Amino acid sequence: MQLQQERLLSFIAAVSLLPATILLSGYFTLAGPTLTNVQIAPIARVRSTSLEMDGGRIRIWLDTQAPPPGAVAGRTIHWSERIEFPDVKRCFLEFDYHSLNLMPKKKGSTAYIIAFPIWCALLPFLIAPFLWLRKRRHPKVRVGFPVIS
Repeated sequence: MQLQQERLLSFIAAVSLLPATILLSGYFTLAGPTLTNVQIAPIARVRSTSLEMDGGRIRIWLDTQAPPPGAVAGRTIHWSERIEFPDVKRCFLEFDYHSLNLMPKKKGSTAYIIAFPIWCALLPFLIAPFLWLRKRRHPKVRVGFPVIS
């Protein structure tokens, strides 16, 4: 039973390092998908949702606006990426959750931002590797004397 638990912990630790590595790359990149949904009826609008790692933060951008003339209904997914160096304040302390003022203000247009430092999302993925490392560095050693009967 003990061996199965150790193997399971090793597997979970290895699997959790993949998202942790991806999140760590977010400190030096701006990367992520954008989902755009164009709706023509019953209410004509374009909804855009973007989830990006943005120079030390995870940013969720929600945007609704009127569709441009000749827009075709449907969904598209766009991936964007570029190198961006982190800002220390944004990496550790900057949390955002608010609406954005759009200029010029159009009827039916709204924009919201939800952003938080990457370390908030990274911590849960580091628990299993930390437990695995701790178990490897401090193996259980039984202290005592052999019993002679």
